[in-house]
Amino acid sequence: MMKRWIYLVVMALMGSGGCAEVSLSPLRLWQVCTRPVPQQCSPRAPAGDELVLEILGEGLQPVYLVDLDSPSPPRERGRFQVLVGGWPLPGVELSAQRRLGLEVLRARYDGSLPPAVYDVQVITPAGYSAVLERALELTAGGD
Repeated sequence: MMKRWIYLVVMALMGSGGCAEVSLSPLRLWQVCTRPVPQQCSPRAPAGDELVLEILGEGLQPVYLVDLDSPSPPRERGRFQVLVGGWPLPGVELSAQRRLGLEVLRARYDGSLPPAVYDVQVITPAGYSAVLERALELTAGGD
């Protein structure tokens, strides 16, 4: 017997219920925060510091695999990827909380890149990709 599978992209639908036309929002990146604190976001940090980057954007949606022939719950399919200057960062997670009305992706930076200004790229589990150019400035020492 052939297995039946379906992939679901989970989206939050706002409104009072009923039917609605749903389309995937495009992936858009707005800002990178290096030391997130309430109401403040800086794209700048010393290059040698370990930190958690917050990437704010739209269209950051997980993908789930549903086995239509099984009562088991859906399984998350794929992972988000964050690349800084082409280098992948570990520990990438989609936050359940929004910031400034935007979706939040968190990634760990281990302090290994040299001082420079970097592009930040996000790749979703569905394969969508976006680049925020010159989004992160890693400075020398305590600059």
